[in-house]
Amino acid sequence: MNIIVNYDLIENIKNATEPLHPLKLLRCKKRKLCFYYVPCLTILNGLTNRHFLLPSLAISLGLVCVYETFPELMARVDPFSLKAKSDLHKLTSQLRDNNINTNYDMLLASQVEAKEYHLQLNEHKLPTILEQKYILVPSYGFDNTIRDTSIVQEHVIGTRHYVLSSGRYNPHKKLSLVRSNA
Repeated sequence: MNIIVNYDLIENIKNATEPLHPLKLLRCKKRKLCFYYVPCLTILNGLTNRHFLLPSLAISLGLVCVYETFPELMARVDPFSLKAKSDLHKLTSQLRDNNINTNYDMLLASQVEAKEYHLQLNEHKLPTILEQKYILVPSYGFDNTIRDTSIVQEHVIGTRHYVLSSGRYNPHKKLSLVRSNA
């Protein structure tokens, strides 16, 4: 079972369940803020005002945050929640096709069991960080009892390529020295 999606499952669950507030909007628009507005404002502040760079940058960034979040807050429409809900409904049908019998409400109750990070080389011999999230998804068993099914979400940090597959978390045991008082 390999399901390829372009979103983080846990972030989508948060987007679907949380109400609309300014911090949610900033969390969802962080790419636009970090990669568009901050460099533009830094260059603008550097060209116009060299003595007060940090305070003027903070004020400008605050105004941009208000500018970005104000229309959604006034319209009371949560576009991130609507998109997350439609993505999760599609994911439930894909999970059912792969013999994980769950529904939308049960998918909202999913929890992260563990996270692991691995350093690996990509095809260009550059180091990348692979994040593995072990997610417990409630599902129906063969006898219609609710049990937790473990799903692994693999993601190379910095990309929008997420792979969901089935797998269990096996904690690594570390050896330790035990001293006795004999």
